[in-house]
Amino acid sequence: MFHRYQKQIVNSNESRIKTIHNLFVRFIVVCVFVVLVAYFLLFRFRKLAFTLVVCLTLKMAFNEYTHRRGISFHSVATSYVGLVERSFEENDHFVKDLNDELVLNIESDVLSSMDYDKSKVKQYANEISTKYFIENNDSLFKEYGHIVRYLSVFKCINSSWKYVSDPEEEEFFAKASQSMITLAGDCDDHTILMCSCIKAIGGKTRAVLIKGHIFPVVRVANDKYEFERHIKPVLIELFGNSPDEDYGVIENNDGLWLNFDYTKKTPGGPFLSEEVIKVIKI
Repeated sequence: MFHRYQKQIVNSNESRIKTIHNLFVRFIVVCVFVVLVAYFLLFRFRKLAFTLVVCLTLKMAFNEYTHRRGISFHSVATSYVGLVERSFEENDHFVKDLNDELVLNIESDVLSSMDYDKSKVKQYANEISTKYFIENNDSLFKEYGHIVRYLSVFKCINSSWKYVSDPEEEEFFAKASQSMITLAGDCDDHTILMCSCIKAIGGKTRAVLIKGHIFPVVRVANDKYEFERHIKPVLIELFGNSPDEDYGVIENNDGLWLNFDYTKKTPGGPFLSEEVIKVIKI
C-alpha cells in the first residue's frame, strides 16, 4: 500500500538508485584522494602513515567479510550516503523532482499490471458483470444501460476483497489475472483489478493516486445533469445511497467519474482525501 510513499523516494526510484551508486563511486574517489593527501602530508613519516593505512584497510576488510561490528567499507560508505541523503531531504526542489519521478514509476507499474486484454481476464469480467442485477430478464440493464454491469463488477469484487499488505519496505503490483483468483491484496492490487475488469467490458476508468492510497473511478455520465437524471436513480435502487457533488464524484472535461474504492461498501462513497497527486488514464 502507498503509506510507504515517502520511503519509496529512496527505495523505489530508479533515478535515486543510480544517484546512490554514483555516490559510492564518488566516495571511493574521495577516499583515495584523502589517502594520497595524508601520505604526502606525512611524507616525513611515510613509513608510519603507510603502516596506519595498511592496518586500517586490513581492519575494515576483516570486519567487512566477517560481518563484525566496527568500521568497515560498508559502514563508512553507508554513513557517507546517509549524510548526502539528509542533505537531499533538506532541498525542497530536489524532493519535488523525485516525487514527480516516483509518480511516473508508479503509473508505469500500475498500467503494466492491467492485463485486461488477456482472454481469462475478459471472461472473468464478463462473468462478474452479469452476476448481479439481472432479474426480470435483465430489465435494469435495458433501462439504465452499461452502468448496471459496472455496478455488478463493483459488488462482486468489493464484497469479496480481502486486504493483504505487501512486504515491509517493498511495493508489489499484482496483475489483474493474478488478483482475480485470490481477490486479495492492497489498494494498488484492487485498483488494477477493478480498472481492468471495467475496461474489459467496454467501460472507461481511471486510477486516482493520492498520498498514501490509490483507488479506481469509473465514468458513468457525461455531466452532472445526466448523473442526476440517469445514474442517481439506479444507485439508490440498488444500493440505497445518494451520492452528490460532495461525495466520490469527479467531474472533468471527459465526463463524470464515480468512486469505486474498496474502502466503501457502496459506489460513490467519499474520497479518503481530495488532494489528488495524479489521475492515471487507462
